[in-house]
Amino acid sequence: MSILNVFLGEQHVGVLSQEDAGELRFHYLPGATPISVSLPLREEPFEDGECYPYFEGILPEENQRRAIERVVHVSGSNVMGMLEFLGGEVAGAVRLLREGEDPSEPAPTVMSAPLSDLDLESVLKRLPGRPMLVGEGQLRLSLAGAQTKLPVCLTNGRVRLPAPGEPTTHIVKPPIASYPGTTGNEAFVMRLAAAIGLPTAQVEACRLQGEAGPMTYLLVERYDRESRGGRVVRLHQEDFCQALGFASRQKYETNLGPGIARCRQLIMDCSEQPALDTRNFLDAVGFNFLVGNGDAHAKNFSLLYTLDGIRMAPLYDLLSTALYPDLSLTMAMSIGGIFRFSEVDRKTLIEGAGALGIRRNYLIKRLDALRERLPKAAEEVAAGLLGRGLEESVLERLVRLVRDRVNRIGLP
Repeated sequence: MSILNVFLGEQHVGVLSQEDAGELRFHYLPGATPISVSLPLREEPFEDGECYPYFEGILPEENQRRAIERVVHVSGSNVMGMLEFLGGEVAGAVRLLREGEDPSEPAPTVMSAPLSDLDLESVLKRLPGRPMLVGEGQLRLSLAGAQTKLPVCLTNGRVRLPAPGEPTTHIVKPPIASYPGTTGNEAFVMRLAAAIGLPTAQVEACRLQGEAGPMTYLLVERYDRESRGGRVVRLHQEDFCQALGFASRQKYETNLGPGIARCRQLIMDCSEQPALDTRNFLDAVGFNFLVGNGDAHAKNFSLLYTLDGIRMAPLYDLLSTALYPDLSLTMAMSIGGIFRFSEVDRKTLIEGAGALGIRRNYLIKRLDALRERLPKAAEEVAAGLLGRGLEESVLERLVRLVRDRVNRIGLP
């Protein structure tokens, strides 16, 4: 039987074990703090079907997981085996440590040196074949998602790799090779969301000078980390799939995953400020439609456990998938039962809101507010990103795309 000790921050809260037959089992220790809405405190252990979605949801997905398989020779379906390599520093405040592994953070004297441009270029080039730098040294890092990324620390404006056990502060996201301009695309959409008042993770489009020439990447500040008294503290979070008990493969509504109604109800049930967070979520749904983000699935929304209670986390991983014609033309969550972007208009949006019990006048007011603010904000955000090594043609196309989609829902 394999065992991993589960910590929430500095508290040892439970034990995850894998039976000889391969099934997971999780149990809380006395006096523990719960780690998930889907795993409330109780004395009896959670069996595989109950705890699998939460712990599997910690891991990278799709091509990332398959690449990790090739490096560590552990099947991607073996969640416990994967977590043994990746569970030391994940999204939120949970850590999964091996028996005997020291839960204390490293002393400042063992912090790694900042990476030069050439060093960072080498790291980013290794990531597709070695996601999360799995198997290199003592690093045990994980982030959910299918896109290549790496948790890092930022010290005095310089990127460095974390020491084993050290909380990371930022996430580096290199461009997606098969889709040109993704750095500029994500920087634009994330900043546009922030510009219209949606709580959004802070991003910076960066450029390094490598051996192969200039290279852009996105630097994302982690909203689940906080500086307190000179220390970086992990804040707990979980994505909507984890909170609702859905495995990663079910993140899309078409795969029987959560839709808008289920996500909205989760916020209303859990948030300390349900009215504000529900409004932000519904505004995010409208925003994702208007920027053509077809990948706004349930793993791209999260709950953040703050000192004041549970809140909807800032938005992250926002990208205009509509910019790439060979990607799916459907949305991750349907609006009024409709998945295809091309079939959604103002009437569909209003009818979909009605099905959720949202007042027509309220929905029209929110839609019109988005319509009025987005075109100008898009131009200002694009102008602010010029000169950062991003593809200007991508920014221009994004501004046109937003304008065209906004015009489409302008008709009564």
